[in-house]
Amino acid sequence: YASNRGEDTIAVFSIDDKGTLTKIQSISTEGEHPRDFAFSLDENYLVVANRDTNNLSLFKKDHETGKLELLEKDVHAPEAVSVLFVND
Repeated sequence: YASNRGEDTIAVFSIDDKGTLTKIQSISTEGEHPRDFAFSLDENYLVVANRDTNNLSLFKKDHETGKLELLEKDVHAPEAVSVLFVND
């Protein structure tokens, strides 16, 4: 997984047994300037912080393919620059 600022996407790659990367998805972050992203502790969800549009976007991860599906894009987060999940 990699964020692309300017294109404002998350690129999803698969890795084969030889270590070769293959791009399998490019999905919009639904905001501008994805500053940071992180998976939830169970790795079921990915949250992206879009700094210039002051929003967080939530994606669900398909564990078979690794692809992402948008669940929510309108969580207000002024000038967010970091995403961190903590375990209580």
